[in-house]
Amino acid sequence: LVTLWRCSFQDLRENELYFFKRGWMEKMNELNGLDLGCASTLESLVSNNFEILKSVGLPVLQKFCDFISLLGPDATWLHFMQAVCSCNGNAISDKQQTVLQLMYNPGEYATDEQKERWGNNRFQ
Repeated sequence: LVTLWRCSFQDLRENELYFFKRGWMEKMNELNGLDLGCASTLESLVSNNFEILKSVGLPVLQKFCDFISLLGPDATWLHFMQAVCSCNGNAISDKQQTVLQLMYNPGEYATDEQKERWGNNRFQ
């Protein structure tokens, strides 16, 4: 089913938006990590689609960061992060900043909760 979803996108914005507006992106993220191809499908969904990309929230990004932290920097997770950080060759600075905070350094202005949660994603 997940492969069928990915094939239905093929850069067809109408299909991507239909999928997204019905909340299926969240459902797919729940299935992420079960070796069903969800990460690749999510990457296809957000790649070069700014309307969907701007709606990718912290829980989705955090889940991918958790996978990278637990399972290592597999290309599957990194390709999704790359797709989230740019659209049609243009940088998406707020997504880049969030990814850097999650994966590298939450920053001096982060809340204690953010420092606690995100500070564990790196080796010291």
